[in-house]
Amino acid sequence: MKRRSIIIVTLLIVTLMLSGCLVQDDSKTMMGSEEKSDVKEKAQEITNDFFKYNTYDSTAENQYSAQELIDLFSQNPSNNPLEIISISGARTTKKPMSQLKEELYNKEALFEAFEAQLSNDKFDYTSYKLTFDYKTIFVDDDIQEYTAHYRVQFQVFESINGEKISTPEGVPDGVTDNGVITFDLVNENRGWKIDKMVIDFQEIGSIELN
Repeated sequence: MKRRSIIIVTLLIVTLMLSGCLVQDDSKTMMGSEEKSDVKEKAQEITNDFFKYNTYDSTAENQYSAQELIDLFSQNPSNNPLEIISISGARTTKKPMSQLKEELYNKEALFEAFEAQLSNDKFDYTSYKLTFDYKTIFVDDDIQEYTAHYRVQFQVFESINGEKISTPEGVPDGVTDNGVITFDLVNENRGWKIDKMVIDFQEIGSIELN
């Protein structure tokens, strides 16, 4: 009788464990198309903000803010929230959040100094502009309730005095860099934030945005 009781209790525990796992998995992974669309919409908004905050125009006032970029990231991100892969994968640089913050603030100060030099005719040109073109690629299986993984193809355009920088034959005018960014987002109490991003620079002209 005692052995039978032990078997019944064991079966009950196993049944509860299995049913608990199944219920939990369903709640996390069973998302409808409308829910996935909502996540994609938020991810696209973060992507748009990322490129918007990285855009630079020396003729505009107070248009670059390091803090706005920092606020896009999770405050408890992966060990290295930013990873940069150079062309041909020759070198990979990983940056912790502390380093990322420091570099963004330094970049803001550099832009301010650059603008001051422009206004004092320190260069043989009077304006500089940095813009982006990009395309977001989603895969439904990578969009979940609390995480989102997706890729963005991008091109970098630079112009001086309103004219695009000349580029090699076969490369669109003004394109000085291109590549693919992989975004990993997390849904936390502050909303959707960037947990990690990998910027993979590729040969100029290899990225076509159609």
